[in-house]
Amino acid sequence: MATSDTVELVRIARVALKRLWQPGQRYTKAGVILEGLEPAGQAQLSLFEPGLVSEKRAKLMAELDRLNRRFGKGTVQLAALLLAPGQQAPWLGQAQWRTPQYTTRLEDLLLVG
Repeated sequence: MATSDTVELVRIARVALKRLWQPGQRYTKAGVILEGLEPAGQAQLSLFEPGLVSEKRAKLMAELDRLNRRFGKGTVQLAALLLAPGQQAPWLGQAQWRTPQYTTRLEDLLLVG
């Protein structure tokens, strides 16, 4: 079921990780490609899942987004995503290995003279 509900996405990710995690195994960071995204008004319906997100949850997500737009990205987030002060999230990776964004950032565009 398609959703933009952060609470639901974190819940599903935690369930998947509990099923996949094996102590002693080495894991590698991987990316996720989001494609085929649809506007909120065109949510895909399902015969087998409960109805759409409650109006209360939709208001919560809208307020979370509004606060982050007003005060800066990551100002308000779910407690499951919080780290101790000064601790860097291990899943963020290291900036020196990042690929230049030639097609999405004007600053990364190559100039030929």
